[in-house]
Amino acid sequence: MRLVMIDNKDSFVYNLVAYLNELNQEVLVLDSQDCSFEKLNQLKPDGIIISPGPGSPETSFLSKELILHLSKKWPTLGVCLGHQLLAYGYGGQVICGEKPIHGKLSKINTNQTGIFKDLPEEFEVVRYHSLIVDPETLPEEIQIDGVTDEGVIMGLSHKTYPWYSVQFHPEALLTQYGHEMLQNFVAICQECQTYAS
Repeated sequence: MRLVMIDNKDSFVYNLVAYLNELNQEVLVLDSQDCSFEKLNQLKPDGIIISPGPGSPETSFLSKELILHLSKKWPTLGVCLGHQLLAYGYGGQVICGEKPIHGKLSKINTNQTGIFKDLPEEFEVVRYHSLIVDPETLPEEIQIDGVTDEGVIMGLSHKTYPWYSVQFHPEALLTQYGHEMLQNFVAICQECQTYAS
């Protein structure tokens, strides 16, 4: 199976790649500046990961149109900035959180579906972000899958298309069940591959 990592110029990108390699996945890294729907079609991915990165959805090289196109065609996982880009692409607003979070360990509560399938309802994750998705602006088609005790969104998914997103870093050493979350995403990609064939 082939996964494409859209690289938003973050130092964590190759940690994510390493985790996926440990799960025996081939990962091609594509610079976000070079990313287009045509280029993705040429690479023939079975799934896409949108990486963390600096900045905000408004300053990203990935347009709303591209986010909508790719997340409707391929299983997609957004991490940190990737999470915000998916929400923003579907009409959600990304706003400043109460304070910047850099390397903080937080407990999250999940609905145990999608990438959280077969995991405990509560576990700890590592967060690095100052922006958050505003839950009041999310369309009906997007489901909230995980939140902190304070109600900050930590996980989203689409009710129709197989895309998922997390505000935290699954590849951080202190995040619990990081490999398991990525394995769940790989399994979703495999299911979609089987369905399409």
